Amino acid sequence: MQSFADLDKWFRDVLRAMEAADDQSWRTHHVATIRKVRNRLSNISTRCAGLVTDDGTVSDLPFGTFEDRAVYVVDVANLEEDAQDLIFARIVSKLREHLERRDLGVKHVIVFVDELNKYAPSDGQDTYVRKMLLDIAERGRYLGLVLFSAQQFRSQVHRRVVGNSGTALYGRMDADELATPGYMVLSPAIKTKLATLDKGQLMVRHPHFTQPIFVRFPRPAVMLGRDGAERYPQAAEVSLEHAIVRSLRQLDPAITLGWVKDVIAIATEEEVVRARNATLHARPEDVKAFFAGQFRRIVPPRQAARSPAQPLRTTPADDPYGF
Repeated sequence: MQSFADLDKWFRDVLRAMEAADDQSWRTHHVATIRKVRNRLSNISTRCAGLVTDDGTVSDLPFGTFEDRAVYVVDVANLEEDAQDLIFARIVSKLREHLERRDLGVKHVIVFVDELNKYAPSDGQDTYVRKMLLDIAERGRYLGLVLFSAQQFRSQVHRRVVGNSGTALYGRMDADELATPGYMVLSPAIKTKLATLDKGQLMVRHPHFTQPIFVRFPRPAVMLGRDGAERYPQAAEVSLEHAIVRSLRQLDPAITLGWVKDVIAIATEEEVVRARNATLHARPEDVKAFFAGQFRRIVPPRQAARSPAQPLRTTPADDPYGF
């Protein structure tokens, strides 16, 4: 079995064989248990749409060919907790596996997690994401796996992650956050300065420095806040045909909108997306032929041959019953 579709087909065959034999169990497993397991597994592709597919389409990070100073972004903010666990476990496990074999393509990897207090909180349910983050913070350095994070409230991050951090940077924060036990090591003067920091000022703490150091960053050469969004508004949503053209032109600039419309004329949206993903994954030399080959062939209509009509037999002129 290579995909969820193959797994579902296997379940259907087993259940169909049990119904035909009027049997209530299969290898000591009751039919109700088999149906429950099937429902649990088949719902993964629905609840994790876009991450788990039924057709076996794969879109993964380039493990083994990581480039130096390259950035790979994985957005899990809007996913369910199960989907977040699935993605994070997959990525971290593969990173550890390749780093141990020294065939990742680079010697060191920085895992940056935004809003760490959400994924590794100090309280709440123990999720797989939190376990993996704790493992990176405690045992990732010998592999070259380093954890960087950013969060609003450091006091809400798991203490084992905070305790294993070597360098910490603090921005301006309010008095309620500074009153938590995590800031008891700071003197009242430093707390007062942290509460009144200007924009662009940060405090740095590192084991090599006996006292915190305050630094100021220059004004960034980018638009801040809503300035960029207001000046460059988000583009309108494009149609499926235009989206396919935009994706395939990365492989073949000669692809036109008219050609795409002709190819996907009778295909469903699911078939079009599957063909697009297969083409981007395979990156064939002949993009047009490969993309068109993913759809059902259109049989051109043919006119049936008509046999020549037989002439009517004429009646004699003296036949009284003729017409």
